[in-house]
Amino acid sequence: MPEFTREFCLSVATAARVTSGAPVFFGRLQGLGNTDRPSFGSGLEMLWRELSGSSEAPELRAAVVGDLAGFRAQAEAASAPLNLPVVASVDVLVALFDESVSEAERLRRITDLAQRIAEAMDGLNAAAPEGYESWVAYEAASQAQLAASTPDEVSTESVQELRNESGAQGLAYWSAMRAQPRPSTT
Repeated sequence: MPEFTREFCLSVATAARVTSGAPVFFGRLQGLGNTDRPSFGSGLEMLWRELSGSSEAPELRAAVVGDLAGFRAQAEAASAPLNLPVVASVDVLVALFDESVSEAERLRRITDLAQRIAEAMDGLNAAAPEGYESWVAYEAASQAQLAASTPDEVSTESVQELRNESGAQGLAYWSAMRAQPRPSTT
């Protein structure tokens, strides 16, 4: 398995959690026939595979990174405030794929953007996940839970556990976005 740090693993897990609702948004906006480019979630899936020991896919990485500006433009053109958590989700992926910063700085940026997504979900009046007063509270608790459960030494097993936990937490974002009205372009 290639060497990955705890910070990078937490960055991927946080990004996967908070961007889980964006594919619902883009799927509704683009329709089912849009298959000529990687989906919004392709980059995260690629990173999970790399963290699990699969070889890197530079062509897919380049395609995903190249499509982020287009995803952002689509989200910005859609109706507010529904687009706000999605624009921030695109920014999360931009930060995740930014190789010009340290892994600690990447994690800090993604954590800040995750909080912005939670604030946007609160702004949508989306029902907070059960047991939480707000999306901001849910995001803070989820981030703390991931950080506490991620070991300093990354292994294939710990990556799979982190992926499972992140996915379970991400279902809240996915479900909340599904409950929102269809986006429209302005």
